[in-house]
Formats: sequence, structure tokens, C-alpha cells
Amino acid sequence: MQVQQAAIPIATDVHTITHLDGDYNRDYIAAANILFMSGEQLPVSPEKWAKKVQNRFGTEIVVIGLGAKGALLTVRSDNFCERLPAVKTRPVINSIGAGDALFSAFNHFYRTSQNPYTALQRAILFASYKISSPGAAAGFLTEINKNKDSV
Repeated sequence: MQVQQAAIPIATDVHTITHLDGDYNRDYIAAANILFMSGEQLPVSPEKWAKKVQNRFGTEIVVIGLGAKGALLTVRSDNFCERLPAVKTRPVINSIGAGDALFSAFNHFYRTSQNPYTALQRAILFASYKISSPGAAAGFLTEINKNKDSV
């Protein structure tokens, strides 16, 4: 794959997943350097699942969204596996798209910092802020950056 040969990180969100052998997700999982998914339907604990993914595919960063409980971050090169708690910036109005907000914000902040720990902390903050907006057109990064000292 040309992207892998060029050392460009590949980030993928497989959303809700229950097994690693399905035809639909296998190639995406195998190619990803950064892999996101929901913890909603995992057959084992998020910690066991993330380690299983990393051991099988060599994925450097695995993030499992845990909804109101935050997210699990595993970083293979640091042998790190820990849950980061959710934060509440404002009352939740619409949680649809919370995982997408987490994924996109993580990738933005990771690209600018190359620090997965800071990137996920900021992504959790952004997702919290985003789900406190009534519609898809509100609560974006420019808004949280302007207001970051007040949240």
C-alpha cells in the first residue's frame, strides 16, 4: 500500500465491532496505525480487546469509546493501556456523533502534537462540548478553541 510505504499514518474508525475476522473490517483494521471503535458490543473487556487487536495486527494506537465513561487508550510502543474519564462541559443535548467527534478531534490534535495522550484528552473535551449542541452545525473546534479557558 503506497500510503503505508510513505509512512503516512492511517486512522480508521470501525464503529461497533464484535469480532476481528469479518470481511468488512479486517482490511481496515490491518492497515490502521490508529484504530478507533465503540465499546458498546465488545465480547470482552475493552482492555482485553485492545490488547488482542494490538497483538494480532500490531496497531500502534487503539482507542475505544466508552460513552459517558470516557475512552480507553492503548499505545503499543509505551505498553500503555488506561481509561481516560469523560468530562462534562455542558449538559448533553444530542449524543449522536459523539464517537465521530472523538475520532476527528483526536486525529486533529494528534497530527499537530504527535502526542496521543494529549490528543485524546482534548478529543474527550471536544466530544463533550460537541454533544452539548443541538445540531450538527454547532460546537466545532473553532468554538472550543475560542472558549477553551471557560470550559
